[in-house]
Amino acid sequence: MDLLGTGSTFSAISKSQISNLQIPLPPLPEQHRVVAKIEELFTRLDAGVAALTKAKALLKRYRQSVLKAAVEGKLTEEWRKEHAGEIEPASVLLERIQAERKQRLGKSYKPPRPIDTSNLPELPEGWEYGTLANLIYIAGRIGWRGLKAEEYTLDGPLFLSVYNLDNGRIVDFTNAKHISFERYVESPEIMLQDNDILLVKDGSGIGKIGIVKNLSDEATVNSSLLVIRSGYVFQPEFLLFFLMGPDMQSIVLRRITGSATPHLFQRDIKQFILKIPPIEEQKEIVKRLSESLSIIDESEQIIDAELQRAQSLRQSILKRAFAGKLVPQDPNDEPASVLLERIRKEKKI
Repeated sequence: MDLLGTGSTFSAISKSQISNLQIPLPPLPEQHRVVAKIEELFTRLDAGVAALTKAKALLKRYRQSVLKAAVEGKLTEEWRKEHAGEIEPASVLLERIQAERKQRLGKSYKPPRPIDTSNLPELPEGWEYGTLANLIYIAGRIGWRGLKAEEYTLDGPLFLSVYNLDNGRIVDFTNAKHISFERYVESPEIMLQDNDILLVKDGSGIGKIGIVKNLSDEATVNSSLLVIRSGYVFQPEFLLFFLMGPDMQSIVLRRITGSATPHLFQRDIKQFILKIPPIEEQKEIVKRLSESLSIIDESEQIIDAELQRAQSLRQSILKRAFAGKLVPQDPNDEPASVLLERIRKEKKI
């Protein structure tokens, strides 16, 4: 039926096309049997699809609960007890970074604003509250600088977009556009490095996130992406998991529901207060989260494959039905030709 669609702006099927469409016509009693069988099989399929869809939703909620437990310190609670006194607290690392910044900047140094923690929950041992401002590097393309699609090249630096974040947590370079080296060097602030995190800041993909791994070519991003670099305070994967988690994604949700054109601002991220674990604990969190999320990802892939299989099976049922192979034929059924002849005679009367 899709092959009949015509039209340059959108596909449409005309009345004459439907009127002249030839279909196989089984005897009327067989049609009743076919319909009954289709309804029986589709009911089973629908139940299976509903169960798979529910399981996928549960996995999504489970993923968020695991991420939440990780960034709150619950995932490594026992580990922390076992290593009490052995790891450098986050406060020492933060103080060292501020001291280095003060020495480097001299009189232009401005200490970070104190955080009001009076209404915040108590932190796990060795953790500290902090804002992402001054702790991470974040940048985005300032406009397109006049860049047009016809300027894309066959080779040269990669030019990444939201589509390169469609295949999991690792940025996929497949089918990336290319731009000239001259265009690439116009924006040094967004020249990508390994372990950079890319976050979609606007449009329908807002909130999508991925991390750059095994970058072998020069690469940059289009105006829909933010480049986030973890710095010394965060393990790159820990920062990635934090940005994937429910706290940051709640900001994304507010942007989606609060605006016709959702947009995630750099200040939304920079001013966000988060719990900062010691570096060694971040490594343990990343290890445990990676294992848990891999299992969740594999389960989702299985569910998606089964959902695709259900759709294929639905089409197979319909194909067998209209090929006369879904239900047995009954020689006692009145042939369709007799039915059609009777209808033609009735129309003449």
